[in-house]
Amino acid sequence: PKNLKKVAYISEGIFRILIEGSSLAKEWHNCEKLHGNTVLLTKEEREKLPEEVTRKLKPEAMWKVARQPRVTIDRIANKSSIYHTGQVLFNKDGGLWFGLRWLEKDAKLKKQMEHLFVDLGYAGLGGERSSGYGVCEITPHDEIQLPAPEGKPWVSLSRYIPKEEEIFALGAPNAAYQIESVGGWVRSIYGKKAQRRMNVNILAEGAVLGALDVNSPGMMVDAQPNFDGEQPLGHPAYRNGFALGVGIEGGLK
Repeated sequence: PKNLKKVAYISEGIFRILIEGSSLAKEWHNCEKLHGNTVLLTKEEREKLPEEVTRKLKPEAMWKVARQPRVTIDRIANKSSIYHTGQVLFNKDGGLWFGLRWLEKDAKLKKQMEHLFVDLGYAGLGGERSSGYGVCEITPHDEIQLPAPEGKPWVSLSRYIPKEEEIFALGAPNAAYQIESVGGWVRSIYGKKAQRRMNVNILAEGAVLGALDVNSPGMMVDAQPNFDGEQPLGHPAYRNGFALGVGIEGGLK
């Protein structure tokens, strides 16, 4: 199908169909499409969405991207300069979803995570947090079961930094992935001035890779700024490169 390249997001239902061995091309005519063919979902999932999102005539967007003009003042010349920032605005009852995988049960750590999510919601996600952007409420939902990645082809639902001994999985037949350079800012818990993290090359979400004999591939890397040996932050700033992997039961095709 010519519109297949437009697809950017798939639902959990479509994802489960794909990891069983089917393909988007094969399932295209059975899928429900939203957002100009960029979102695919099953008929059952579409029926659970609000009518204003799924109606044929002028449907509302589940989210939209807006540009916000901002002004900065030159401290020396006292001249103003305009720039723009991006905003993602979600429809009512819409939002982001993320998964957390527990490799072992730890009641104490689980309680800590609940408190950290509350703090994260108050602090906000993304940029411009000092202006109030990104404030959210993070709420738990039901657990879901997905195939483990160990010993079979797999897809990563998170970014992934492979260890040296895992690199061979990128060369598997029909493997597919994108490499991103990820940087950003880091703020110290000790009140030091915010610093730019070191850029890290990382595999983007959705990487499809060959089999590995590990249940939790990937590693953490220290991305604290380093200026010719000088490290002004004074402590590690870790970038999480562990993959949240899901086994592809139908194999790579």
